[in-house]
Amino acid sequence: MASPPPVAFYISSHGFGHASRDTAIVNALHARVPDLPVVVCSQVPAWFLDSSIARPYGRRECARDT
Repeated sequence: MASPPPVAFYISSHGFGHASRDTAIVNALHARVPDLPVVVCSQVPAWFLDSSIARPYGRRECARDT
């Protein structure tokens, strides 16, 4: 079976409240589809994402605050 296509997940860096809720969604996605490649696009500090996301993920530094 083929791997699922990657998901780009944009997280606002406007405070850690958004990031904490969004990382919970990333973890829920990984729980449902363990081999799902996720790339987080954000300016949230890497240390925060690393401590909050349970599985390996990609990271792309980008400014998004809608």
